[in-house]
Amino acid sequence: MDSSSTFSFEPLPGTGIIQHRHHVLQIAAFLLGAVLIDRGLGGLLKTASTRIVHGECVKHVNAAPACMDRGIVVFGNSRAAHHVDQQLLSAQTGLTAYNAGSNGQGIHFHRTLQELLLQSPARPRLFVLQVDALEFITQSPPDRALVLAPFMDRSAAARCILLKCDPRAWIKQCSLTWRFNSQIHDVARSLMTTVQDVNQFRPLKGAMDELRIPEAARRMRKKPTIKLLSPAETASVLELYREFIHRARENGIEVVLLVCPRLLRRTELENKATPLLRKLVAEEGVTLLQFDEDNHPEFRDPTAYCDIAHLNNRGAALLTSLLSGHIRNYPPERGHPSAGWKQLHAIRDDYLGKKVE
Repeated sequence: MDSSSTFSFEPLPGTGIIQHRHHVLQIAAFLLGAVLIDRGLGGLLKTASTRIVHGECVKHVNAAPACMDRGIVVFGNSRAAHHVDQQLLSAQTGLTAYNAGSNGQGIHFHRTLQELLLQSPARPRLFVLQVDALEFITQSPPDRALVLAPFMDRSAAARCILLKCDPRAWIKQCSLTWRFNSQIHDVARSLMTTVQDVNQFRPLKGAMDELRIPEAARRMRKKPTIKLLSPAETASVLELYREFIHRARENGIEVVLLVCPRLLRRTELENKATPLLRKLVAEEGVTLLQFDEDNHPEFRDPTAYCDIAHLNNRGAALLTSLLSGHIRNYPPERGHPSAGWKQLHAIRDDYLGKKVE
């Protein structure tokens, strides 16, 4: 074939550059759209978040300030949430009370929530921090505290704590919408319903059958070996507890550490963790209330529990009464029991003669 008859096409000069620019513009438009959607949707969710009064965690940021002024705020995991009756505590101490206990949460959550609550002008009289000494030596996922990510812009200190909880947390700092990935349900409920009283106590029901205790003990022994924290990780957890105490005192708020009872304990681990708690108490001069089964034999009664780790409604009433007896006329001299402590034995003796319902 004659080469002169062969058809050939050569792109016009600059066509490649134009196509490259077109792709760049498409990518830029996509990113700009994503940013605008993130900011717009995130802004709507952020506005809605100020009304969240549902769930187990986020609602505390919005609901607690109304109950804090010269009152009591209780922090802790499920054994604070379901063991301390804030209505009974308020009635017996004459102070307002709010239970900010949250299932499955540890000190990372409590420290973050503390910083968020300190943004309010209301100042409580007392913080009660329920503590499990096992948290000092065993792993508890800190990334659970990221449920408070929607509020990280309210406090630089809270944002700093959250960013240390998970290496991926910086993504939530950059994205307004992603911060709500675990809170969409609560946001939706807050837009559709109104709660008359978000500070209601919800005790656990039922009673532990004494015949079930041996089986529960066997199941506990069969559980996989718990991974222990390294010395550096333990020091980090203890430092968060120290910060909690220091930040409270900086704001004129006293702190009481609360140990709740359990029907069955991991004795070996408990023996390793308890000295760390005692050292923390001694060094910080903070009051420690050990309402455990060793100090209070009434908590050895299986019928005061709904399971091996949680009290039922009657057990919670007893624990709350013991706590109220100490808090009444609080604060005492730092690191020493108050005069209300003398009432604890009368409360305990009264309970020992009663059968749990």
